[in-house]
Amino acid sequence: MQEKNELFKIRRAGEWIESARERPAPRMIFDRFWLEGELAIMFASTGKGKSVLGVQLAEAIARGYAIEPFRMKLPAQKVLYFDLELSDKQFEMRYAFDAEAGWSRSKKQHHEFSPDFLRAQCIAYEDFPRGRFKSFGEYFYDMLGRAVRETGAKVVIIDDLAYLRRGRDRNSDAAFLLHGLRELKDRLGLSILVVARTPGRAFDRGTLSLTDLEGSSTLSGFADNIFAIGGSCIDQSMRYIKHIKVRSTDEDFDEANVPVFRIEKIRGSFLSFRFIENNDERKLVRESRKSYDEGLLMLVQQLDEEGKSQRQMADMIRVSKTTINRYIQIMYRLEDEKKQKEKRKEKPLTPQQQHDQMIFEWAKRRLEIHRAEQAAQAAEAAAKGLPAPHVPVPERYPEPMTPSSAFKGPIDDSCDCIECLGGRPKQCLDQFARGLSP
Repeated sequence: MQEKNELFKIRRAGEWIESARERPAPRMIFDRFWLEGELAIMFASTGKGKSVLGVQLAEAIARGYAIEPFRMKLPAQKVLYFDLELSDKQFEMRYAFDAEAGWSRSKKQHHEFSPDFLRAQCIAYEDFPRGRFKSFGEYFYDMLGRAVRETGAKVVIIDDLAYLRRGRDRNSDAAFLLHGLRELKDRLGLSILVVARTPGRAFDRGTLSLTDLEGSSTLSGFADNIFAIGGSCIDQSMRYIKHIKVRSTDEDFDEANVPVFRIEKIRGSFLSFRFIENNDERKLVRESRKSYDEGLLMLVQQLDEEGKSQRQMADMIRVSKTTINRYIQIMYRLEDEKKQKEKRKEKPLTPQQQHDQMIFEWAKRRLEIHRAEQAAQAAEAAAKGLPAPHVPVPERYPEPMTPSSAFKGPIDDSCDCIECLGGRPKQCLDQFARGLSP
């Protein structure tokens, strides 16, 4: 009697094609980054906004709308979000009304989430029934599956994987969870997104790759799609999203075409990624001095010229005061760079031209003094009812001009001093330049 294979199902390749063709194509949840029925991983370093995007994505799925500029074909449905990072108070504060965002205080004090957005928070971090489970990871996986069945949710987001990285064998714990999630996904027909992080790498100093995912060699094989969040060092509120690993679709958002966002509160309370433009990742991280929102910079320049304060600008544009301050610094830096560039284009003066310029400036100052004296004498005469006296220009203080062609204007450097009569007019001019009498 032939034994039954309990692990593998063997069929002809054509039969696999026929049975799969009868099922509809998976729909987009988060464009091509995450499709229906897939296990996807999103990773970023600390402070880059992975939890912000995770919550925004969960809210979008629960309400059935797409995050600009991405597509979402899934209808509104229940989402189970496992928040393993924030406490309830931290979560409440993050989505509280922000007066600095420029919205009226008559608005609601907190963002009103969809009733289909279910948030789960751990109530135990170390303890587990040791008689029933061998490890906390095994206990966590069992409770996660129970929560999915209790709620009936088909979309699950786990934030973040670092919660299960304990002890020496950190990658094995994470791999155990991902292996279990794939099994749970296939058994219950789930779509799962796992949030992970990088081992303390500065994104702004190079393009993102799979090696930036902590434990990538162990974890990447479990994921259908992997995408990451990077940042621009010129503006700390700017982020971009890059597709790192693609299994079943085309790669629309590679390094040559990454969507760029700014993190801000929408309607004063919902912390979100707001789309700005598509850009080249290499330009963002290697030419980061140019990585800024040109439209926002022009608006800040206009308001600055109108004499608006930074607080007024922040209220009018609806960004933080820190962002306004940063863009003002960018504005000043660009102006300085422009001046330096124009200065470099100027042809340097020769030693003779520098000497001529010195003489010209001296003669100009002497002429200004003479005209001031002439004006004073004319005013004094007018006060006495007398005609303005004629004060001739002294021969030794002629109308300024230069001996060379480098400067324009009339000059007569002739003089009857000993130096000039001796054929040394340059020494005479040098003495005048130092304020000495010939």
